[in-house]
Amino acid sequence: MPSIVVLPFIDTSPAHDQGWFADGLSAELIARLTQIPELRVIGQSSALSLKGQAVDLDRLSGLLGVRYVLEGSVARFDDRLRITAKLVDAGSGFNLWSDTYEGGMGDLFAFQQTITEQVTLALSIRLGVGEIGKLAGSTENVEAFTLLMQAWDEYGAFTSDSVLRAIDLANRAVALDPGYARAWASLALFYLQGPWAIDPRVSLDWQSLSEQALEEAARADPEYPDVLPARVNQLTEWGEWDAVAQLFEELGFDVRRMGTDLAFQRALFLAHVGRVSEAIPIMEQVRLLEPLLDHPINVMGYLYLFAGRPAEAIAEFEQLWRGGDSVPRFTAMTGLGLALSARSEESIPVWLDRVRQVGELPEIEGFAEAMSRARDEPEAASAWLRDRFEQTDLHDYWIALCALYLGDDDLALDALRRSPNTWALWNPLTVPVRDRPEFREAIRALGLEAFWRRSAWPDFCRPLGPKTFECS
Repeated sequence: MPSIVVLPFIDTSPAHDQGWFADGLSAELIARLTQIPELRVIGQSSALSLKGQAVDLDRLSGLLGVRYVLEGSVARFDDRLRITAKLVDAGSGFNLWSDTYEGGMGDLFAFQQTITEQVTLALSIRLGVGEIGKLAGSTENVEAFTLLMQAWDEYGAFTSDSVLRAIDLANRAVALDPGYARAWASLALFYLQGPWAIDPRVSLDWQSLSEQALEEAARADPEYPDVLPARVNQLTEWGEWDAVAQLFEELGFDVRRMGTDLAFQRALFLAHVGRVSEAIPIMEQVRLLEPLLDHPINVMGYLYLFAGRPAEAIAEFEQLWRGGDSVPRFTAMTGLGLALSARSEESIPVWLDRVRQVGELPEIEGFAEAMSRARDEPEAASAWLRDRFEQTDLHDYWIALCALYLGDDDLALDALRRSPNTWALWNPLTVPVRDRPEFREAIRALGLEAFWRRSAWPDFCRPLGPKTFECS
């Protein structure tokens, strides 16, 4: 079976301000080529992670196990468009096909279709009648498509302001085309993950908004494949443990058959409920299938940390940093959490410096400064944290980790009981407080004890009769 990777198209517009549009075109071509059963296509996330990198085709071919590479450029001049594309044999370097397309923005979708057909022709893939039809979840409204590409560009920055702009842009896209399933599903994700980037004092019904958006995606296109992974993601974030378990029971547990998106969500679910030893081999398989994807590396770091393998955790996070994570803000934040967990005086300044390099971290900068003073002024740092807890302008997850680092166990437990996120529970920093009644209360509030008794107990906790349990 022929295999191909679509490299991120290069923005050659006069102002070089259309990178987001070039990324959207690349993603659209990946989605179209993925519809062809006789062609193995590297996933969008892995492909787009190569943006801005000098690519050695022979090395890339070996890393991804692909024979062919589609690359090109795009330039926008107001309402005019010029796209160049070429198909290369990665082994020989031979140019199999190339062409240039010029026209108006209204020709965009026709150009995408033609490029897809030319690639299949060059690879001698015989297409059946209508085999490359309308892309699932797509739109025929160029403006709606453009707005969604801008939305994803804003979301990628993952700052409070940028995520709010992404939400606005996606809402404008679905207003133009209410049948645009991909835009609805994107909006569902923005609402789901937004609270991690947006100031906690911004009050929106995130859960309802995310659920409504995903319902609209399913209504617009019942066959849109991204709906199921998105639904699993929602249910996990909301602590609907039984519903997630039932879905995976019905789907089966073969990683290759369920696909990387669902396999990734299964590993996340297992980590959330404390079954880290089961999550690790699944995530390792996901990494083999998507070797360039950032998120599996990030999650692997956490899983190794939870499992008591700090050296491997550090290696994962260092790989992200050296590789230029697509969301460096997120890498800096998670790395800081790792540094706290390691309780290393040497590691804290390193990660604080990286946080400052990223910038645009108002909810973390104060925390970073407090940590920088923690060694000499632990009481002052703890007082600052308590004030942030009362003001609710810093996420409880970070307050809990920071308080545990400082030895303020009471504040940490208060934050854990208020936080809806289970990952803080399995951080090694919580070991000294896992025998506290407040820790068990936090677990019960999240519905975990009841779920464990109906399914399986996690790596860190065990029952003590029918009414209580212990964690270590």
